[in-house]
Amino acid sequence: MKQVFTHLGYLFIWGDIWILIMGIHALFVSPEITALSYLEAYFQLLYQVFMWVSSWSEFLKWWVLSLLGFPAAFLFVARFTLSTLLGVWILKLANKMPAKS
Repeated sequence: MKQVFTHLGYLFIWGDIWILIMGIHALFVSPEITALSYLEAYFQLLYQVFMWVSSWSEFLKWWVLSLLGFPAAFLFVARFTLSTLLGVWILKLANKMPAKS
């Protein structure tokens, strides 16, 4: 189990490098571009998925549109930071586990 947590922690830490690259790209495109505009311009399929989910109910529409109304660079960097912190926490948890005998 320790090995599973160790691999999961490293996945959370290193798996989101593309999110960080997208955040940097969003800064170069326009620092104030919203996540909705960024997805519409560069990731049309993901944009369509978000719009499809938002059509399910008024609450989901409000939630998706308010979340994607934030600046894209902020959302990408925040997600990268949270994922990395979660990975570090999982690694600390894995290091506290006893080694398999």
